Amino acid sequence: MIPDGYITEAKIPRKWYDVGKIELAGKFAGETRDCDHPNNHRP
Repeated sequence: MIPDGYITEAKIPRKWYDVGKIELAGKFAGETRDCDHPNNHRP
């Protein structure tokens, strides 16, 4: 889990959280996927 101090809605982050190398294409146990990107919503 990423600590709250590293989560922002700013365009430019003030702090970086180093997660090392992570395989984003794989699936983790219990993982679900959805897309909440603003361009994905239809009027």
